Amino acid sequence: MEPLAEDNRPPEQLRVSRRKLTLVGAVVVLVALGVAVGVVLLNGSRPGVDEVAARLRAAIAESAPPKAADGTAGRFDTTALRARLDGVVEGWYVDLAADNGATRVGAAARQLKGGGCVFAWSDVGGPLTAVVSDPALPCVADIALIAAKAPS
Repeated sequence: MEPLAEDNRPPEQLRVSRRKLTLVGAVVVLVALGVAVGVVLLNGSRPGVDEVAARLRAAIAESAPPKAADGTAGRFDTTALRARLDGVVEGWYVDLAADNGATRVGAAARQLKGGGCVFAWSDVGGPLTAVVSDPALPCVADIALIAAKAPS
């Protein structure tokens, strides 16, 4: 029989000092903490459903047309309202619908990440909103327009 060659020696155990382990552990903790803070900051800047509902109500209220001199309902400037709603909330898609005479409007805002949906519509006495969490209900402005009442 031949003697074992030096190449077939069992591998030596890897030894890592406590100092290196502590350093690696601290780096892992700092990276995890940084990721957590980043997620909180990014998600914290997006408005919630209550804030979106308030912004939609305000946009519709500020765009509400005055009654004409003969008492008939005024028309919404849907182009100006669309431009206002486009920049009203970050992280939300806003849809706008108006009736044929543009005397009533409805808006739907869908959260891009998540399932939140806010409906807003013009109403006698001021705009109203509703928050819907049912994923089976489409989040489109035509649904909000159904609830809008014609001004008297």
